Amino acid sequence: MTDLFKNLQDAGLPVVSVDGNVAKFSTPLSPTEQAMYERIASPDFLMELRRREYPPLEDLADAIYWMERNDKSLMEAWLKNCDAVKAKYPKTTPAR
Repeated sequence: MTDLFKNLQDAGLPVVSVDGNVAKFSTPLSPTEQAMYERIASPDFLMELRRREYPPLEDLADAIYWMERNDKSLMEAWLKNCDAVKAKYPKTTPAR
């Protein structure tokens, strides 16, 4: 189950599948449901979800400091955490 599918389902929308960036619904969406879908699948909603889970910028500053001293482990860990957030909330385009 993708995060987009789960978010749509949690919102009570009649989603039956999500294939990449295209959601399919069991019934046509009402105007209210369409607006809800567009909000959930919008880049702004996605960015807010990502923003909440990205590692703190203080960790990035520390990683840069240590990277300049030839210790790349903190930077690699910080980037790995960012990659996990990006994988969890991939960019999607709302189906119309």
